[in-house]
Amino acid sequence: MTNTTFDIPYLKNQDNQPMKPQPTRNTALEKFLLAMTLLFCTTQVLAQRPTAESYFGLKAAANFSSNSFKDPSLADYNLKSKTGFAGGIYYNISFSEKFSVQPELLYSQMGSELESTVDESNNASLDLGYASVPLLFKFSPIERLGLFAGPQLDFMTDKKINYESGDDDDNVTQLNSIDFALTAGAEFWITKNIGVYGRYILGLSNQNAQNPGLWLNDEIVTGKITNSAIQVGVTIGFPAGESIYTPKDSDGDGISDNEDKCPDVAGTANNLGCPDMVLYYSHSEANLDSADMMNLDKVVTFLNNNPSLNIVIEGYTSTEGESDFNQNLSEKRANASLEYLASKGISKKRMKAIGYGEQFAIGDNDTEEGKIKSRRVVIRVAK
Repeated sequence: MTNTTFDIPYLKNQDNQPMKPQPTRNTALEKFLLAMTLLFCTTQVLAQRPTAESYFGLKAAANFSSNSFKDPSLADYNLKSKTGFAGGIYYNISFSEKFSVQPELLYSQMGSELESTVDESNNASLDLGYASVPLLFKFSPIERLGLFAGPQLDFMTDKKINYESGDDDDNVTQLNSIDFALTAGAEFWITKNIGVYGRYILGLSNQNAQNPGLWLNDEIVTGKITNSAIQVGVTIGFPAGESIYTPKDSDGDGISDNEDKCPDVAGTANNLGCPDMVLYYSHSEANLDSADMMNLDKVVTFLNNNPSLNIVIEGYTSTEGESDFNQNLSEKRANASLEYLASKGISKKRMKAIGYGEQFAIGDNDTEEGKIKSRRVVIRVAK
């Protein structure tokens, strides 16, 4: 027995030209639901690894899309990009401080503009809508910055050709309903919950793989058609645990390293993350005793370990005595500390001495204990 094959011809009109196919039911919806089920299951498995940095959010963007038409019948057309909208939801699952996975569900407007060089009435706009499902693998080399790449499935939800003549065609059944793409880009978090991002999307599937091909101005386009887009937008994150990104705090003082002048030494917010450095005087004098010198030696070590930092040395007094005397005394106290530090090799260019007198006295200056709290030199890191 011999095998016999039959070539099924396209339907033809009375001029012996192929007729436009009639709409047929496609399985894009079923495939989309299957993909969403698989994505949900994957997300549930990945989410079993708890992390305080996981978060979900919304994003909205401008899509600058275009199509690549590889067909000689379009030699009389100039192809231009088309601006559309993209937006949707996502969930970021962190595995470590630097690595995470982010599935997304977006709606994306794609397509391109076709300008005829022969007849302007033949100008057309190919308008395509997709439900896009990217699966992004993210790497954060530094705080706030994320780099990502991954595969993307696009399920066509709407398709239409709009002609400048007004003769629109929403019966674009020849285009494939699914596109497989790759995407890559970067994001930057402006605040803990608001960021900006950009990505490039490269479609790999031939959207014109069905016979007889895309109809354009009663011509059949049989060549390969692919999608591509540049997407630029904003993202808003809602923490599933703590903040969108957890700023690094090396010394554990509650001040993130990017705001901490002393990221390796625990300090206070009032001193820009550096440790408080205070000398107290038991009497109305400016001389340094051995205990003061030991404390200032610690300042020397600190400044030697942090050569990029400068300091301000502030002198204060209690309210006891005349204000002019107290002002002069506070300046002497500040300068005494400066001179001692300079004698230990700290450049005077890195230091500034200021006397504030009694105007910032603290504690109850009616008691000796309160007066001692006010008789002080405070060394602060310069802003």
